[in-house]
Amino acid sequence: MPIKWSNNYDKFDVNRLNRKPNLRKVKGLIESMAIFGFREANCIDVQCNGNNKFLVIDGHHRIIAAKELGLKIAYVVSSDSFNVFWKNWTQKQWTVEEFLSAHMQNNTHNNYETLKRYVDRYRLPITNSIFLLNTEIGRINPAKQKNEVLLDFKKGDLTITDDLYVADTVGKIADKMKRCGVKHAKRTPCIEAIVKSLTVDDFDMGYFLGKVEKYADMLNPAVNSIGYVMMFEKVYNWRRPVEKKIPLTLMVKEKQKEREVQAMERKRKHMKKYNRRIKKTSPHNRLKQSNLGASF
Repeated sequence: MPIKWSNNYDKFDVNRLNRKPNLRKVKGLIESMAIFGFREANCIDVQCNGNNKFLVIDGHHRIIAAKELGLKIAYVVSSDSFNVFWKNWTQKQWTVEEFLSAHMQNNTHNNYETLKRYVDRYRLPITNSIFLLNTEIGRINPAKQKNEVLLDFKKGDLTITDDLYVADTVGKIADKMKRCGVKHAKRTPCIEAIVKSLTVDDFDMGYFLGKVEKYADMLNPAVNSIGYVMMFEKVYNWRRPVEKKIPLTLMVKEKQKEREVQAMERKRKHMKKYNRRIKKTSPHNRLKQSNLGASF
């Protein structure tokens, strides 16, 4: 089937059976297409729907991104009855293990080797390891959000913070807790609780691990990181003089509120920058600029 091109966006009908567009996915496609354009290899699948238009079977997000950038759409007209369900249920997303293996084989860059060594050393899940290697005290890399860090990892642009204190400290603590009998120590909520506890200056991790050796049975699985922090506080303050006890959970929540305010400010600045870029690349502005240039 030949690949055709068109910038007549009205000829493509949205399939009512498809899922609602994922704005995060659209944003990623816009950023990619702004650099590479609409590639033939990523052409969309359509079917004739009887009213001189095409019903989109696969490629809704690509159409939205192309329309935003004013790009021509590459498409293939299918004559069979292959529908949106058959198209998508057979698709399998790559796992993080497969992404890591592929980048290692491709010798993408040394950060992937660092990630592999970290995973092998501490036996932590790859996704957790990626975030830890991008984490400063109590927060993910301040220039990025978690989803951006994971996307960069998949694209081959894995970043690692210069200061690996958090990653190494959390890895050692989780490993020690596991050896003390806390079987769930390397699960995501527990890892997040350790990272959050490190933000509290009064929390002595060495003292805490000493308590874990004696009272590991007090640490039961929790559904979220705050649940683990509450258990950490209980173990930490167990049989300790009142004047030396610390309200760990309260302190962690206060630190978390501070980080949320900082994150909102970073997001606001990011969206402002993103909107300026989209405005510059919109078809209306490009036409306006070309007309302005033609007038001189």
